[in-house]
Amino acid sequence: MKPTTTTVALTSLATTIALLLAGCCCGDAAKMVTGSTELIQGMRSAPGAQDVRDAGCQEAMVLTPETLKKFTELFAPEDSDTSDVDKVTHHMVMCQVPTPDTKMTCKDVAKAYTGAKGVDQKEVVVSVNAQGQEEPVCSGLFNTKGKRLGDADTSSFGNLTE
Repeated sequence: MKPTTTTVALTSLATTIALLLAGCCCGDAAKMVTGSTELIQGMRSAPGAQDVRDAGCQEAMVLTPETLKKFTELFAPEDSDTSDVDKVTHHMVMCQVPTPDTKMTCKDVAKAYTGAKGVDQKEVVVSVNAQGQEEPVCSGLFNTKGKRLGDADTSSFGNLTE
């Protein structure tokens, strides 16, 4: 599945601006834009992502520990401590909905993802986010039945706990 032109353009633009603000040189910036675009396309087409969209998310992406490690290798300064990335074991499913009053729940996302063909996860970190909202609609660690197991240790993913 190919992302929309808008998704690729916005991702590339945001990445380029961030790199320019950080003072990266042109060769590194081009490598990072290309690499991040490829990784995001992979997250959109990962097993289970389409199932989550079909369940009701406007957009869905799956961040695996392997993809997180690739992002880290792409963006982290050479001398930074990235050992916390190696501790991440759960997949993270990110669902975007148009408004915060959505009927889509983290339970729905967890069940759609863990029930998808090619997905072999007993637990998954889920975040449902509404466009234009800073705080997630819901988030946490869920099992295959959609039961919330609690807050997820998302320090390597960002602040996503309720």
